Amino acid sequence: MYQKRFTTAVFNTEYVTHWGQVEPRKVYSYSISTKIAEVKDSDHPDREEWPVGQGRGYLWRLNTYWRFEEKDGGVYMQCEAYR
Repeated sequence: MYQKRFTTAVFNTEYVTHWGQVEPRKVYSYSISTKIAEVKDSDHPDREEWPVGQGRGYLWRLNTYWRFEEKDGGVYMQCEAYR
């Protein structure tokens, strides 16, 4: 994951993701972070990372909830994300 605003932050993340089907054309998924570790030097994303729960505090956890519906010749998608 890469995010750039007034500074750059790089994270190594892991998630548990679940998928389900409500109807033949309606599907949902949700992802719960199991590990989010900030990389110490964003110019070298393959280098050392802060221990989980340490770093600059930009992101400690991330949960996303998606809904997909096939309709009108395409797919509608809705995403909610909580940190």
